[in-house]
Amino acid sequence: MATLDNITSPVWGISTKGYGVVVEGLPAIRQCIDLILRTTKRSDPLRPEFGSDIYLHIASPLNIGIPNIKKAIIEALEIWEPRIKVTYVDHYLKDVHNPVFPITYKLVDEDLEDSIIFDLLDGVKSDAQDDEIILQAPYPLNPDAFPYFITFVKNGADVPPMPWPIGYATLEDLFSWVTTNWGYTGRWFQLADKFVLYMRAEGVESASLAISVLPVVRISCEFPPLPIDFHFSISFIVNGADALPPMPAFAGMGQVLDWARTNWSEYGDWYVESRTASGELIFSESFTNEFEDVGPMAVYSLVCISRLQGFEGSLEIIAEAD
Repeated sequence: MATLDNITSPVWGISTKGYGVVVEGLPAIRQCIDLILRTTKRSDPLRPEFGSDIYLHIASPLNIGIPNIKKAIIEALEIWEPRIKVTYVDHYLKDVHNPVFPITYKLVDEDLEDSIIFDLLDGVKSDAQDDEIILQAPYPLNPDAFPYFITFVKNGADVPPMPWPIGYATLEDLFSWVTTNWGYTGRWFQLADKFVLYMRAEGVESASLAISVLPVVRISCEFPPLPIDFHFSISFIVNGADALPPMPAFAGMGQVLDWARTNWSEYGDWYVESRTASGELIFSESFTNEFEDVGPMAVYSLVCISRLQGFEGSLEIIAEAD
């Protein structure tokens, strides 16, 4: 639970749970919704119009009260919670005297959607934890199109598994890896300018999230299909000249990778990258069994990551007859 000494989100408020405790992010907005809907108009002398007209309809027959309560919910939130736009209000009967109203809304300035339940007796509830930690990782400037990398630390230790050390070519590739491998930590969102994680707070003493760029040059080339009695011919140009020694012909991607790592290591680190039919990236420093399971529609690429100053390079792979 956050306190006044460690606020990390620009969206926060004093919690109703106790002195000195704050709520941040979606929990703060849910608390505001609860206060708006449960406050009777003219009960606050300093803001007589604050609240909702729900109380006017709680004694009405269900066929009259329910539609009017829905209308009152939408009207009150439009006036008093401008950070959201209500997209849907439903209802069901908890018992004959207790209608309950599921409410779905979106944040107006971010691509986040949340759902809550408004109970006339118990107020606003959410399927998500109220005690969430909100971590944000803004996108760094990247005019040179360097690979992206992400760091996620919880309680002083890196969160497993570790991301691929050579980084990811695009933010979309990075977010795909994050949701696949770190989805267990909470709810992830990719926004226009940052990643946002609503992390379950249980057991968390400290946490941080950051996206950076790796100052390396990445070059890659796809392996073409290789018919029978054909081999791969590799052309590697470094700063305008053929890399030495020249690579001999090989009939297997694993042979190409092993030779490059042995003979061209001075230029950079070599990897095989595979993109499955679903778009998932798989990397390896050696051509291992993990590549046998990616399916026949996978695309394989040879990748070089160079940290040399002023490095410029290009790769070309063609299939030639033996």
